[in-house]
Amino acid sequence: MWERTSRLQRSRDRSLRRKASCPSAHDGEGLDRANVVGDWSRSHTSRADLIQRYFNTAAFQANAMGNIGNSGRNILTAPGSVNLDVSLSKAFRVRERHSLQLRGERFQCNEQTQFQRRPNATLTSPAFGRITGASSGRIMQVSMKYQF
Repeated sequence: MWERTSRLQRSRDRSLRRKASCPSAHDGEGLDRANVVGDWSRSHTSRADLIQRYFNTAAFQANAMGNIGNSGRNILTAPGSVNLDVSLSKAFRVRERHSLQLRGERFQCNEQTQFQRRPNATLTSPAFGRITGASSGRIMQVSMKYQF
């Protein structure tokens, strides 16, 4: 008898922390936040546009010397993900205490890009606001196991 298993995994949007380029507050923590000077949300016209500028980068500027910045905690979120993995297997009896299992697996069946990295949130980085990586695409594998 063939056995089919599947796993659906969904992760919600993850929060981002905007970082200033250097610790201007001189508090010894180095956890300065940028100043918000506009609306950071934006609509995306295409997938490429989403990757190049995930949020409105012009809405942030470096905090003033001696200040920690006015941006709130967790005001930006990274994209979430949905992942579906499926496997199909069958065990064949070879002898009384010996069996052979044939198994086929496919990972990321939903064929949706899974962003590996969060959008860059360091204000002075050339990649500020960009998504710079994605996880591997569809993966398929076949295996055989002999049990005795």
